[in-house]
Amino acid sequence: MTPTVLDPELVATRNHPWGATFTFQGEGVDEAIFRAQVRAYPGAPGFPLIAFNMTAVENVTGIRTVSTKGSGATTEITVEVFAARAQIDALPRIGPRGDDQCLAWELDVALGDDRWEPWLTSPFRLREGVVRV
Repeated sequence: MTPTVLDPELVATRNHPWGATFTFQGEGVDEAIFRAQVRAYPGAPGFPLIAFNMTAVENVTGIRTVSTKGSGATTEITVEVFAARAQIDALPRIGPRGDDQCLAWELDVALGDDRWEPWLTSPFRLREGVVRV
């Protein structure tokens, strides 16, 4: 499957938590397992810079189901992908201090057969931010 490229790209700001909400519709999405990663570039080797796994806890780095509606082919699930401030602040600086950094983000889904498929992909722009909190 070819993942959908998000437009506009995802943007996070250093010194602040980051989150985005996505809604998916279709048969079996209510049983889907999601995971996502931020990497320095698509296919970068080694461990991801941020790994998002399923969680039931709000405001914790991970992917949380926000709501599920409908049934069968009209099932709709909304998930929140969230990174705590500490995760964003820990991202390495690539390039001159103060410049935005362009990293890579991807969300994969398993629909019950343990086969992961990429569903969404996007540049993950990290802005330095101005306010220190």
